[in-house]
Amino acid sequence: MTWDQAREVSRNGVAIGSHTHTHRVLARLDEQAQRWELLESKLALEKHLGQAVHTIAYPVGRYGNFTPATMRIAGECGYKAAFSFRTGGNSLAAMNRYDMRRISARDRFDATFACCAYMPKLFTWVQAAPSTTAH
Repeated sequence: MTWDQAREVSRNGVAIGSHTHTHRVLARLDEQAQRWELLESKLALEKHLGQAVHTIAYPVGRYGNFTPATMRIAGECGYKAAFSFRTGGNSLAAMNRYDMRRISARDRFDATFACCAYMPKLFTWVQAAPSTTAH
């Protein structure tokens, strides 16, 4: 995807988040290198998109590939949420915004149904009233 294409989809309602600058496994890096990966990616995206980037998906985001320090640094870099590779829903009572679960299309259940179940307001709409003008 080119920067022009990224800007176009961003302008049309698609949120673009970070995935680090060089896709290294964050848990293998010291805190300074993690901070650089998280911040460099965020700043580059914001510069090219012309808007704030609020989220990151950890590279190879299985547990063990990011740490509590990674989650803390993500917050310090200005991310509002971060996504792990863990599949499932996020309840408000038990949610960690720097370890958000995702719904995978490769799971055995229908991903669309799962999205509707976990985020019903996102998948409902009000049908417009029929037009009263004559054609």
